[in-house]
Amino acid sequence: MSDFAGKRILIIILSGGIGDVLLSTVVLKPLKDYYPDSSITMMIKTGMEELIDDNEYVTEILSVKDGNLKGKNFDEWLDKIKERHFDIAIVLWSRAEEAYLIYRAGIPVRVGQSSRIFYSFLYTNKVSVRTEKGDTVTHWTDIMLDYVRALDIPVSKAEVIFRFPTDDLFYDMKMLLNHYAGDKKGPFWGLQVCKGLKTDIEKWPVAYFAKLGDTIVEELGGTVVLTGSASEVPIVEKVSSLMNKPNINFAGKTNINELAALITCLRGFIAPDTGTGHISAVLGVPTVSIFALKSDFPNRWKPFGPKVAFVVPKSYICNQKKCIKEKCPRFTCYNGIDPKYVVSKLAGLCSMLKDSSVYDLH
Repeated sequence: MSDFAGKRILIIILSGGIGDVLLSTVVLKPLKDYYPDSSITMMIKTGMEELIDDNEYVTEILSVKDGNLKGKNFDEWLDKIKERHFDIAIVLWSRAEEAYLIYRAGIPVRVGQSSRIFYSFLYTNKVSVRTEKGDTVTHWTDIMLDYVRALDIPVSKAEVIFRFPTDDLFYDMKMLLNHYAGDKKGPFWGLQVCKGLKTDIEKWPVAYFAKLGDTIVEELGGTVVLTGSASEVPIVEKVSSLMNKPNINFAGKTNINELAALITCLRGFIAPDTGTGHISAVLGVPTVSIFALKSDFPNRWKPFGPKVAFVVPKSYICNQKKCIKEKCPRFTCYNGIDPKYVVSKLAGLCSMLKDSSVYDLH
């Protein structure tokens, strides 16, 4: 029996998006396997709760508005963390606020990055993050597992933990999809139009994604289901209007759980490097991820799942000296990836399937 059996573990991930939180769940099973009587609390930013709800390894979720621990928020959260008497805290991507929070809360074992000049000394167990030393090949799940290894816990393999949608929710989304489809025929193919960045119609390559959507139908038949967040609705609407082939626009119409249920109704899914693609892959839906930018690092960030492929440009159509995706003016590198090539990758994945979809839609 380990020294920490029956103790409390705090995992903090307050930065990043859906993909970051989803991939971070690889730390849960090895921790629980090694400390079977312990409780695990995850501290995440608001809006990510549905990724962790009903997770068999998580006892409690602490939601921090916008992931903000500054000012008065810090003092309020310090009191909350102190009263829980955690034994171990793991900060999966360090900022000064998290490091000082767990230090001042008196948590005896504190795991975090070794490279932070002004606060890494606050960690008792330091992790040398391989990506900070130029590693672009190791998958992010294995990077996350280094935080478990820092506690001398053996790790056999990475397992992303995300619950499958309930039958009731699946059938609700199945009925909704059929309602929106009307006379449009299956099979239904998913296309995530945006990358999760703040951008607009003028910058985003809407014509490319419209062509990609049309190519899916031309090559594979059926109807394309377009997805996107509420903030991406104008861009997805533009792509839908530019398409010549049958499509259904679901952008802004689902929460995370509903989106997961919708994806399980699809034969396959194509997405830029974004959280929706990670959800699709974990659910076992054939997923092709588009890594169009030089800074996308596909080997590190490719979706984690049994039926996954990714595509990159043959050459980069870009005159920027340094690729910073948040500052990309036109995202022209998407045009360097032939839509037919993307769809051929999806077709190849789908040939692996014995059934027509994860669930039988009709």
